[in-house]
Amino acid sequence: MVEPEIDDNLLKYNDNPLTVTMTYSIKWKKDEVDLVELAKKHWVDQMSYREIAQSMGITRDQVAWNLKKMERGKVNNNFPK
Repeated sequence: MVEPEIDDNLLKYNDNPLTVTMTYSIKWKKDEVDLVELAKKHWVDQMSYREIAQSMGITRDQVAWNLKKMERGKVNNNFPK
């Protein structure tokens, strides 16, 4: 097998190697939503998904997803006793 020849001059500009640096901000874990506050705002205060989302700083989808999770019983029972 013949190794291809690499011309190092193609990878340099003014005798400096060409590099591209990009920085991305990545959130690895979602912030925990306060489920007690969410439940109170929805079932006690009768707030809409939009109002809850705005007051808690989360999206409507997060509100809907967490409420559905609670209705199906698929949450940790960390509610105060």
